[in-house]
Amino acid sequence: MQSKVKRRMNTLGLTVEAIGQHIAECRQLRGMSRSELARRSSVDDGSLSCIERGLNLPGIRTLLPIFAVLYGPHAIVSDTKEPGCRIHLLRNNFLLTQTQIGALIGVDNVRISRWEHGTALPSLAALRRLCRVFALGLNFFCGQMAQAS
Repeated sequence: MQSKVKRRMNTLGLTVEAIGQHIAECRQLRGMSRSELARRSSVDDGSLSCIERGLNLPGIRTLLPIFAVLYGPHAIVSDTKEPGCRIHLLRNNFLLTQTQIGALIGVDNVRISRWEHGTALPSLAALRRLCRVFALGLNFFCGQMAQAS
């Protein structure tokens, strides 16, 4: 009797396996070994192996340096304070307090404050809720912000 295998999903609706496969394919397209990517991103080689095989769902602190190596430092956020800066910008543009924006996405104002000050990173689930509430793409929090000329 064959048991059904549940596909583990992250908060963005991607399977853990798909994330790992994407990282492995990008690494191979760039002609990098896994150990080279691990060294350049300061991620443990064993952890990277588990991620690529779909055994581990990496956190945002692990994904940021991996993607910075794979796509370049300006393609995504390599500064872990950037998502918090974007949340602060969004909150101010909508004239919301930390308590109000926290209530919209189900977190407390202390957590919003920590994100905005860069002492903690929002989870992917929290970023996804912000995207839904404000009709934004995830790239708003992770992409390069246009500079005024």
